[in-house]
Amino acid sequence: MAHWNTIPSQLPRHFFHISIYLPDIHGKNIDITPIKHLAGKRIEFEYDPTQVVITRKNIWMNVKCDEAQKIKDMLGIVDKNFWGFHVTILNFKGL
Repeated sequence: MAHWNTIPSQLPRHFFHISIYLPDIHGKNIDITPIKHLAGKRIEFEYDPTQVVITRKNIWMNVKCDEAQKIKDMLGIVDKNFWGFHVTILNFKGL
């Protein structure tokens, strides 16, 4: 891998996505039956590409997605330390 005047980075492992349910954080025993009817449904979200967040591990953008919150509510997920819905653009993990 060669870089010229750039920041060494890599694409996120799962590419472009908005995480709603994460088994490692929310637990592996969540019943997804209430949302099975949503499989394949397109969901709209909004983001501002001029507002990026840069951390030592990655670069990401906040997204507004009312439908994602409704899905979390249907699953009964209540986050304690939730930073909000976001999209990871790139990361520095493993480099």
